[in-house]
Amino acid sequence: MYGGDSPLNLVRADFSSLKHVEDILNETKIYIGQMKYDVRPYYQPVRVNKCMKCFSHEHRTIHCNKPQICIRCGLQHPFTNLGCTNPAKCVNCQGEHSAGHPSCPVVQQKRKLLAERQKINRAELLVRKSQLQRYNTVSDYNDDVPAFSPSLSSVPPVLARGSYAAA
Repeated sequence: MYGGDSPLNLVRADFSSLKHVEDILNETKIYIGQMKYDVRPYYQPVRVNKCMKCFSHEHRTIHCNKPQICIRCGLQHPFTNLGCTNPAKCVNCQGEHSAGHPSCPVVQQKRKLLAERQKINRAELLVRKSQLQRYNTVSDYNDDVPAFSPSLSSVPPVLARGSYAAA
């Protein structure tokens, strides 16, 4: 059970080769024991970066040169173990929530842009893979074409002499 009383309907499977993954994804179903399950690829959730110093989503903490601010109210004040009692105010959208809250429109917009970028990257990878497969298939039929021109294959290679210090 996951999250209380509801069953978890996802299972992670690790494979030793990409070929096995492709075979299972092409089948779209997998049998485990007497049960048949749908198979679909897993895409890692989009993570929105956040500076833990100024709470901007445009850079990471290591690159921040701004002063430390409060995640709850956005003001510069000393932190205590009791926490901040000021009203919540987001430093990114000025909304009534803490910085980086999932309901923040800035976070939602950033997440949407990152998800689109991931989708484009996945599509480009598939296109490149398809092109490589097509190229390899075509090149298999060109075995009679020599790799180098016959006139160049008889020329000995020229080796550079000297050292970098002499240059």
